[in-house]
Order: sequence, then C-alpha cells, then structure tokens
Amino acid sequence: MLTGRWIAIYETEAASLIRFATMLVGPSAAEDVVSEAMIRVFDRDLPAEAMRPYLYRTVSNTAKNHLRSLGRRTRREQRTARVEATTDADPSISPEIASAMASLSPQQRAVVFLTYWSDLTVAGVAEHLGVSPGTVKRQLARARAKLGKALA
Repeated sequence: MLTGRWIAIYETEAASLIRFATMLVGPSAAEDVVSEAMIRVFDRDLPAEAMRPYLYRTVSNTAKNHLRSLGRRTRREQRTARVEATTDADPSISPEIASAMASLSPQQRAVVFLTYWSDLTVAGVAEHLGVSPGTVKRQLARARAKLGKALA
C-alpha cells in the first residue's frame, strides 16, 4: 500500500529520475526502469535527506540490470536469427551525439548526465551514485576522452 510519503516523493522526483534513466537506457525503457527502482525502495525507511541520492543510485543500478538483461536477450536472438539493430533516438539529439553517448558505459553516461544536464558537482554526482569523488572524476575523464574521439 502506498503511503502519502511515497506518493509525494514519486510526484516530486519522477520527472528528474525519468530524464536520468533516459540517458542511461533510452526513452523506451526509462519509465519502466524508474518504476522498477521505485518499487525496490518503497519498503525502505530512509531519512528525507538520503532519499534522493538513494533513488538515483537505485535507478542507476536498475538501468545496469536492464542493460545486462537486454544484452543477454540480444545475444540469444542473434544466435537464432539475424536481427537488425534498432535504436530509440531522441529527435532533439543529433545522431552523432546519440551514437557517441551510446558508446559510453552506463556508469560514464550517468556521470556525464548528472554533471552536464543536472549541473551537479563531482561531490554531488558521487553522492547520487554512491561512489567516491575519485571514481566520478575517473569516469568523467574517460567519458570526455571517448566523446572527444567520437565527435572529432
């Protein structure tokens, strides 16, 4: 049973979590990833200040699980039949940028999204993802290098 607290949290955070998930898994699966993540945290009794970072970490982990599952499914399908790859691209993002972002790991995409689209500091990104600031800096540097090569 949903309590008023969870309904308020969902109404407050859903839009930003869906944008975050869209960068990780694409627009077609973003809402499902957020819904699954919210279900995972409903039974948690977290203080209000820890809720937002915990939700972002849970969405990030759920997105990784989704991508792993998708990869396994794709490999199974490729073994049985030749399948053309399809992508869900946002029409407002150029194909070059979408392709470059798709080449990044989920962790790198998360760091890039939170840094550039959510305007978080390294410490803020680290808190949201539950990793150290050094990990954020390392992933951001690797992502910038890959994006630089892909977009050059």
